[in-house]
Amino acid sequence: MADRARSLSFERIADSYDATRGGEERGAAFADSLRAWLPSSGRILEVGVGTGAVAATLHRDGYDIVGVDLSPAMLARAADRLGARVAVADVHRLPLASDSMAGAYATWVLHVVADPAAVLAEVARVLRTGGVFVAILSTPGEVSTDGDRLLRDLQARLRGERGDAPERIE
Repeated sequence: MADRARSLSFERIADSYDATRGGEERGAAFADSLRAWLPSSGRILEVGVGTGAVAATLHRDGYDIVGVDLSPAMLARAADRLGARVAVADVHRLPLASDSMAGAYATWVLHVVADPAAVLAEVARVLRTGGVFVAILSTPGEVSTDGDRLLRDLQARLRGERGDAPERIE
């Protein structure tokens, strides 16, 4: 990653992150919007778990959530909510076995990683066949962002669609 931009870490603002971003109340709202899209069984990864505000709600609801984040200070808060279900990791190189996750999600993360395409490829690697990835983008009103295009490509890969399928060429 030396030749590309670095991912943004929230290490310096970990102490104030929840207070300035809505904390568990906001996390619960995001969890509500994710719940309909996530598999009801199997392990689910939160990419960029931060303080665990979203994961905590889903975990309390019975989801098998694990989380990774670049910031040890953010993860200290996530560990208070989730216990040993979080790990410091660069999401460009997830410390997870291939085909090990039933689902994954990212909430306002893809705009702060160095290489969104590489992160999506890593998520695709750890998802089981038929696995689900849900992303809440930082600009959800926009439908023509690079993130949207990358997510559509990831979904096609997961469904086994070829890039040159007639319906895609049209």
